[in-house]
Amino acid sequence: MKRIILLFLLITVSAAAFADDRNLFFEAEGRFRGGNYSAALDLYERLIDEYKISRYTADAKFRSAVCSYQLQRFEDSLDLFKQIRDRYPSTAYYGLVPFWEGRISLELGRYEAAVSYFDEYLRDDDASKIAEAYLYRAMSYDKLEKFDDAAFSLEILLSKYDYSDKGDVAALLCYLYLKGERYVKIIEFADTVDQESISPSNLNRIRLYKAEALYKSNRLEEAETLFELLTSADDSSLSAAWQRLFSIYTQLGKEAKLPVLLSDAEKRLTGHPEILQDFRMRVGIASYNVGDIDTAESYLLRIWDTSEPSLIDPLVPLYFSEILEDRGDSARAIEILEIYLETASSRRAELLVRLAGLYASDSQWMKSETVLDEYIDRYSDGELYSEAAYLKAYFTYLRGQWDEALLWVSRAYSAKDSGERTAALLKLEAALLKKRGDFKRASDKLVRYLELMPDDDSAGLDLIRLRFQLEQWDRLLSDALVFKWKKSVKESVGPEFILSSYMSGLAAIAIGDYDRAVADLRQLSQLNTEAAGVADIYPYALYYTGWACYRTGDYSAAVAAFDELVGNFPDADSAADAAYLAGWSAYILEDYEASSAYFLKFSGYEGNDLKGRFMYAKNLASLGRYREAVEIYADIARSGDRELSDDAIFEKASLYAVLGDVVQASSDFKFLHDNFDGRLPEEGFYRRGELLYSAGQYSDAAAAFYDFRRSYPDSRLFDAALYWGGLALSESGESYGAALLWENIIDNYRDSIFRAPAILKTAAIYASSGDYSAALALYERCRLEYPETDRAAAAADQSEKLRLM
Repeated sequence: MKRIILLFLLITVSAAAFADDRNLFFEAEGRFRGGNYSAALDLYERLIDEYKISRYTADAKFRSAVCSYQLQRFEDSLDLFKQIRDRYPSTAYYGLVPFWEGRISLELGRYEAAVSYFDEYLRDDDASKIAEAYLYRAMSYDKLEKFDDAAFSLEILLSKYDYSDKGDVAALLCYLYLKGERYVKIIEFADTVDQESISPSNLNRIRLYKAEALYKSNRLEEAETLFELLTSADDSSLSAAWQRLFSIYTQLGKEAKLPVLLSDAEKRLTGHPEILQDFRMRVGIASYNVGDIDTAESYLLRIWDTSEPSLIDPLVPLYFSEILEDRGDSARAIEILEIYLETASSRRAELLVRLAGLYASDSQWMKSETVLDEYIDRYSDGELYSEAAYLKAYFTYLRGQWDEALLWVSRAYSAKDSGERTAALLKLEAALLKKRGDFKRASDKLVRYLELMPDDDSAGLDLIRLRFQLEQWDRLLSDALVFKWKKSVKESVGPEFILSSYMSGLAAIAIGDYDRAVADLRQLSQLNTEAAGVADIYPYALYYTGWACYRTGDYSAAVAAFDELVGNFPDADSAADAAYLAGWSAYILEDYEASSAYFLKFSGYEGNDLKGRFMYAKNLASLGRYREAVEIYADIARSGDRELSDDAIFEKASLYAVLGDVVQASSDFKFLHDNFDGRLPEEGFYRRGELLYSAGQYSDAAAAFYDFRRSYPDSRLFDAALYWGGLALSESGESYGAALLWENIIDNYRDSIFRAPAILKTAAIYASSGDYSAALALYERCRLEYPETDRAAAAADQSEKLRLM
């Protein structure tokens, strides 16, 4: 009864808990639908924290991500959607995840990612926000300046989905056609628009885009008609139409109509002072851009003289000050900007930088820097930050503050849009970044600089240096191939050609292209490196030439390069290594006398005595001078050097074996085993058994192989030790002991090369003892498991003999 009550209580508590998470979720949903995203987010997060196994958790996670988006916490939102992808696929809204990730990426300016997310979403045929996805994908493509792709997305939207927006999408499509210079498409599309279904403002936008397309297509008469129609429209497109008509009349030679046009515009726009001012400004700017400075000044001055500064578009004083400066009246230009800045709010950043530039050109340094500091304090992320930083660098330069000047030059290129960039500043910035160790950005700056100044060979060499420091081997090889065969570089055979060949050779070594390395490094000689003032690199060039030849197997060429280095530059950093590799190359060529000489030279360099003498001893052994070699190996072994002592003992033991001193060789191999670890002690301990066996000391050999098996049970030579141990026992008269060892091979080492002979020898032992049945079974096993081999044939012969017996 108590158990029933307890179970009832547990069910009641659980039900209450589930009821709590349900109530909490629906309360959050209410706040979400009411637009109170902050409160909704708190409730969703509470549910996720307190009810980790709730059936509402996945949906709450999705809603939390959307709330974060609505609260403009975009990075947090993107992270939450990633969590949903990884851990909450059960949410009913899972299919919407890429849509929202696309929206967030669009907000963050990650337009490529946004396109990718929208593409993923649109692959889902059941998606509920397809129309919006096409629209936002078009916006993303627009930001990427892929106008054709953006237009295609909107074309799909308009052709397949009922997207009622009063013409916003149609107007946007026309805009994209215009940006993509697809003027025929604008004209054709505009003619298909249902004028009754869209708003007047969008209709005027579409007409304006069509008129502009006609204008760009040089269909000026048709454009004129449409622009004239737009001048009767009472909206923001009006001034643009008047300004375009002004341009069309000028191009068509209808200057006679200009006074009437301008007069009509002045009259028609009298009731629209803002549009009239905009028209005057557009005519003034258009005139300035085509070089009609007098007309430009007339219209801009009319605006300045007839309006309060606070009501004037900032483009007016900006262009007017340009005209005044061009006419040599910088004082008046400064005055206009000073007056305007007293009340200006829009484009204040541009006005400040412009005024700072005027002050600087008039040598009013303190005023210029004061204005500039205001810009820098208020608009550190502004589009003109680069120009401001450049001016700031110039001022600090004038004061002799070199470090600060370098800092400001660097900042000139840290803005999102740094505007005009001079070649000199790019090159200087690259040098500064290089000093700071930022080689990647430095190389990027130099690439851009060289696009502007391709004949600057010193900068081309600097770029190759940066590629080298960045270990960008493939790019270095590509750049160097073009650079060093430039006429100005190749014919001069100066430091640019020499150093680019040198670094190209090293890069080729780094990627394993040794033939190219040799070809590049052989462009260097002692003569041309001295003439170019870079003689210090020649020893290194010799070393790497020899190394590349060594790696390709051209040992004779390797010896020649290393020999020149060791002979002519014995104090070079790489001379010791060159002597060592020269010794190895000669050793491989079996020129042991030369090899000995190089290794003796190598041993003469500090710290290389033992290693050089070791290799010298190897050459003596190759020349048959075993006793001399043994003495050297003995000295090295007595030195206690942990790196070479075991090698020396092994080599000494091997030479004693050659000399027939089995006792000493065996003793050395055992000493090696007792005092060292690794491959050599293992191999030497095995060879000890072989050595004793070959000397006919079979009992000792059997014991030696036993010691080996006990010491190295996991050795790759274990099966061999079993086999030869069996032979040693057999020779000692212990046939059954031998058979036991061979049966171990038969049963446990099916892939061993010793297995077949072990079968035959074991069978022979059984046969000689009269156990023909066991012997026949082994012979048959050998025949079946090793068919078409000599051992199978031998097994068949023995089987036949036993059967006859």
